[in-house]
Amino acid sequence: MNEYTDTARNNHRTGGGLLSSQNNQSAKRFKEWIRLIHRYLAFVLCLMFLMWFLSGFVLMYKDFPSLNMNESLTLRSPISSSEIRLPPHMAQVQSGMEPPLLSARSGMVSDRPVYWFQDLQGQLQTVYADTVERLVMDTMLARRIVNDDQN
Repeated sequence: MNEYTDTARNNHRTGGGLLSSQNNQSAKRFKEWIRLIHRYLAFVLCLMFLMWFLSGFVLMYKDFPSLNMNESLTLRSPISSSEIRLPPHMAQVQSGMEPPLLSARSGMVSDRPVYWFQDLQGQLQTVYADTVERLVMDTMLARRIVNDDQN
C-alpha cells in the first residue's frame, strides 16, 4: 500500500480530512460556548433558588403586616345610613338571593351604601342599598374606587 491510500483510509475511518477538521473546530467552539453558558446560567439560577429558599424562611417566621379591628374601622368610610332605602332582608329578597345566607354585610363602595350577600354555596352578590341594583365591577368603577381610596 502506498502512503496516499493509508492517509485516505485513516481519514475515512476517523472522519478526518480538511472538511472534518473545520467541523471539529466549530464543534469544539460550540461545546465551549454551551459549557460557558451553562456555567453562568447555573450560577444565576442557583442564586435565584437560594433567594427563593431564604425568603421562604423569612415568610415562615415573620408575620404579614395586618390591621387590628380598630385600625381597620378607622380606614373605612362611615356608612351613610340616610341613603339606605331598604333593610338587608328586603334587599336580599329583591336582589334574588335565596335564603338561607351564609353572611350578609353592609359597607360603602364609592360613596354609596352596599350590601354583600353570600349564599351557602359561597356565591357573593353585591347590591346597592339605595336602589337594590347589582353592583357590576367595570373599569370605570374600579378606577373611581382606587382614586377614592388614595385621596
